Amino acid sequence: MTGQDHGHPLRFGVALSPAEPEPAVALARLADELGLDVVTVPDDAAPDDPDAIDAWTLLSWIAGATTGVGLAVEGLDLVRRPAAVAARAAASLDLLSGGRVELGLAPDGADEAIEILRGLWSDDPDPFTYAGTHQRLFGAARGPRRRTTSRSG
Repeated sequence: MTGQDHGHPLRFGVALSPAEPEPAVALARLADELGLDVVTVPDDAAPDDPDAIDAWTLLSWIAGATTGVGLAVEGLDLVRRPAAVAARAAASLDLLSGGRVELGLAPDGADEAIEILRGLWSDDPDPFTYAGTHQRLFGAARGPRRRTTSRSG
């Protein structure tokens, strides 16, 4: 068996467990200090599990505790989390973290989700409409985008 890089540089990271958030954040800080490329949190919290920590929420906490390590949801579940919701969460966290979010998709529904994600992240100012096999969006606002504020005075 020969190794293939598929045209991408080799990257190193660590998969964190959302079951214990404090140790996950501590490990993310260590990964950041050691110069690892990415930390991931699995998107497998069952909606009926009262102790489950949402992956995007935990990554937001990790983003605030680190400065340079990439952030990713491992196996983004687009069956339970509609692509439009995932697009907004990823774009918001990417803005708040200074562009550190990386997106990985689980195979189920990935083609349709990619079309929705790209549509919602487009710079096109017109609202986005999508009528696919499993999901429909009519006139969805694109964004979020970086906001600039001006101060007069």
